[in-house]
Amino acid sequence: MSWDKPKSGRQWLVLFVPPAICALSTLAGGLIDPKDGNWMAWSIVGLLIATVMSAGLGIWLARVNSSLSSKIGTAAVCFIILMLVNGAVSFAGCAVGWSTLPTMSFH
Repeated sequence: MSWDKPKSGRQWLVLFVPPAICALSTLAGGLIDPKDGNWMAWSIVGLLIATVMSAGLGIWLARVNSSLSSKIGTAAVCFIILMLVNGAVSFAGCAVGWSTLPTMSFH
């Protein structure tokens, strides 16, 4: 199982686009509607977009393998690694935003 390492700086930057989408969508949601928690929907949308992009990047990185089984295995491993990073970025952004929400008190 091998993967096609990016050869140029632009190709390496493509690997950071899905986590950037997660972080920017959380930031955009926090800037647009910071008070009532609607920003979390932006973070979930960013995570869904990053999921699709991570699948595409996994397939792109696995394209040099000769057999179909090694292509599928490499694509799956790359997808899982990218989704772990995307999930960490997205949920860390949600946790920071969640802690800034005003607490509800019932009187």
